[in-house]
Amino acid sequence: MIVHYGGYAANEMLKNIPGAFLVGRDGRDKLIRNRLQAYDLTNKALREWWIDAAEQVCSDPAIDGIFVDGVVKILEPTFLKDVIGEEKKAGMLAGYVTMMEDLRKRLGPHKLIVGNILRARLPDSGLSYIKALDGSYIEGFEGAVGMSKKDYVAKGIRDFQRAARQGLIIAYTCNLGANQQDADEAPRSPAGSDNAIGDLARQNRDAKSRFTYQLAIFLVCAEKYSYFYLNDGYDAKTSKMWMTRPAEYDRPLGPPKGPAVRNGYTYTREFEYASVFLDIEKEEATITWKAPLQPSEVEAGIVK
Repeated sequence: MIVHYGGYAANEMLKNIPGAFLVGRDGRDKLIRNRLQAYDLTNKALREWWIDAAEQVCSDPAIDGIFVDGVVKILEPTFLKDVIGEEKKAGMLAGYVTMMEDLRKRLGPHKLIVGNILRARLPDSGLSYIKALDGSYIEGFEGAVGMSKKDYVAKGIRDFQRAARQGLIIAYTCNLGANQQDADEAPRSPAGSDNAIGDLARQNRDAKSRFTYQLAIFLVCAEKYSYFYLNDGYDAKTSKMWMTRPAEYDRPLGPPKGPAVRNGYTYTREFEYASVFLDIEKEEATITWKAPLQPSEVEAGIVK
């Protein structure tokens, strides 16, 4: 979204745009992780360059649309605020809104725009800024900021459900280990806190229980255009899940019989072929499938 990476042909045009990058009040321009530049969305010419590049890529009929990453860096009230100042920070948010509206006009209704936007730490999880988009990727679902982990996850579930029921695309991604926020955007829980201890305990669990817990979170929220992806990292050399397919992915699920029912920190939801129970306080879940696994399915994934 705002992080500048080298190596792209479109970057050549940036040389003709004065003030394309944010500059801190101390004169520095490497503001992302102290080594990368960030785009100044208050600059109309920069926004036009960004949209032109997106439109050019999406002009290929093989491309269905565009993924806008790192939107939380704009929406998070504290991110870069001390570095660039309150007025510039507000201008960046206004620039983002204008740029997404203009992008939608340029791409039209037949190309998808999906952002990395929904986060429970935002007042409404970012739903008020998703209007020009077709949906959101979700990561860091358990990275509690400003509240207990169980309340953070509960808020995330609530707004995942709200977005999905509006017909938005929701791509939920999670990890067998920690599922925290991007350190660029918000501080992680300090060592020794209840969140840090909970993360360590969760990482020590077996893969099957962690998989079931994450899948249950997804199922209590999912609607027609919801998608689930669980991984154990992005290095094929160390991943135990690389090129594997959990047997649950091939289970008949059937349509939901209604929305999930919440009772405190537990949720239940019934599908035609499955019953889901989720406890986000204990971080436990059960999914009861109405057809037993076949022997060939047991061998197929991390369920074994």
